[in-house]
Amino acid sequence: MVLLSIEKQFVKQTLLDISQTERAFDECKVKVHGGLRTFLEASILITQIIKDSYKQELRKILSQGITVDYFKFCQKYQKLQRELHCDVVKFMPTVSENEYPPEIVRPIEGIISDFEKDFTLILHPCDGSTFVITAIPDMVGNCIESLKPYVLKKYINKRNKFPKWFVILSFPRMLSRNPLLHTITLSHEILHLKDHIERISESTSNQIVIPKVKLDKLVEETFKRKIPIPGFELMLMPRTYSEFYSKDVLEQAVMEKCTDVIKSWIAEIVADLLAIRIMGPAYFFASAEHSLALGIMDRDSDSHPNTRMRLKIMMSELRSLGYLRGRKHNTEIIELLKKWNTYVKNKATIQQDPIHSVAAYTISKNLASLKINVRQRTNNIEYSSSKFHREVWELTNLINNGIPPCELMDFKNRESNYPSLAGILNAGYAAYLCGLDQLGSLIGQSGEKVEIESKQKLDELVLKAIEAADVWKSWPNT
Repeated sequence: MVLLSIEKQFVKQTLLDISQTERAFDECKVKVHGGLRTFLEASILITQIIKDSYKQELRKILSQGITVDYFKFCQKYQKLQRELHCDVVKFMPTVSENEYPPEIVRPIEGIISDFEKDFTLILHPCDGSTFVITAIPDMVGNCIESLKPYVLKKYINKRNKFPKWFVILSFPRMLSRNPLLHTITLSHEILHLKDHIERISESTSNQIVIPKVKLDKLVEETFKRKIPIPGFELMLMPRTYSEFYSKDVLEQAVMEKCTDVIKSWIAEIVADLLAIRIMGPAYFFASAEHSLALGIMDRDSDSHPNTRMRLKIMMSELRSLGYLRGRKHNTEIIELLKKWNTYVKNKATIQQDPIHSVAAYTISKNLASLKINVRQRTNNIEYSSSKFHREVWELTNLINNGIPPCELMDFKNRESNYPSLAGILNAGYAAYLCGLDQLGSLIGQSGEKVEIESKQKLDELVLKAIEAADVWKSWPNT
C-alpha cells in the first residue's frame, strides 16, 4: 500500500514529534539529579515505547492493506506524546534545582516510607500559589498496558526498573525556603498519599448519605433558579432550569454534584486531621497563615471547603490532644489558640453556595465517625500537648539564643537527643509568633528591618535543625 503525500506527512510528523520530545527529555536529564533524573529516564523510555509501538501498528496496517483514517491514527500517538510532554515539563525546574530546600528531602522520604516504600520523590518549586501533591502510579506500566499488543517484548520487563510511585510535591517558588509553611508539605500534602493508599476518606465517603430533606430542598431551589449564562440576565424573562430539565434529571445531577463535592472535601479534611494529629499546632498555624495569603478563609470551591471550616475542625482535634488545657509553660500558645478558636467560630462573611452548604451540613453530621477513624490510625504517632511541653520550649529557647533547635538536653542523666520534626516546627512557630523580638535583638536589628531579618534568621535556624536532627537520627547507635 502506497501512502498519499498528505498521509506521509502525518506519519513523518508524528515520528518527528515523538523523537523531538525524547531528545528534549534527554537534554534535560543531564542537568538534574535524584528523583527528577529517574522521572526523566522513565519518560524517555515511554517516548521510545510510544515510537516503536507506533511503527509496529503502522507496519501491521500497511501489510494488511487496511483502510484507515491516518489523521485519527496519528492523532492517537500524538495525544500520548503531548500528554507525556505536559506531564513532564510542568515539573521541570525553570531556574535551578537548588530552589527547593534540600534539608526537607530526607524527612519527607522518611514520612512516606512509613506507609509506602516503593517511590521516588520530586520537589517542584512552581509558579502557583499553593501546595500540591501529584502522585503518579506505575507510569511505565500504564503506558505498556495502554499500547498492547504493539509494545515490543524488550520493554515489558523494564517496567520493574522504575518505582511504583512518582511523588511530586509542588509549592510556591517564592516560599521555597520557608520551613514553617513547609509544614504543609511535610504533613498535609504527603498524607493525601497515605489517605489514597489506605482509603481512609474513601471508606468514610461511601458510608455517607445526604439527608433527603436537604437534597429535596436543594433540588427545588435549583429547579426554580435562573440559569447563570451570560446574556440571559438581559432578557425580560430569564430562563430557569425548569424550562430545560425534568425534576428527575435535575435531582440526579444535583445528587452527583453533591457527592463529588463531599468526597473531595472529606479527602481534604482527612489530610487535615492526620496532619494536625502528627504535627500539632504547627500545622494549624501554617494553614491559617497560608489561608491569609490566599484570601480563602471563607471561600469554598468544589475541591476544598473554606479554611474557616477546616480550622474549626482542626481546633476541635487540638482540644482532644490537650492543647487548650492550661499548662504553666504553654500559656502563650494556649492564649493564641483560644483567640483563633473564637475567630473560627464566627459566622462566615460570605454567602455559601447551596450545594456547598449541603456538603458542609452532611459532613458535620458524619464528622465524629471520621475523627474516630483517623485517631485509630495515629494513636502511636500523635503529637500531644505533653510532647509539645517536653520539647518545644527548650527548643524555642535555643532559637531565641540564635542556636538551631536540633538538640534536647537531659541534664539529670547527662545525655542529649535529637527532637522530633514536629517539635522543631512547633518551636519555629512558637518563636515566630511569641518571641521574634528576642531573636531580632540578638542579631542587632531594630526598626522596620527587625521582623524581616529575624524571620530570615529563624528560617535558617529551623532548616539547619531539620537537617541536623535527621542526620543525627540516621546515625547508628553507639
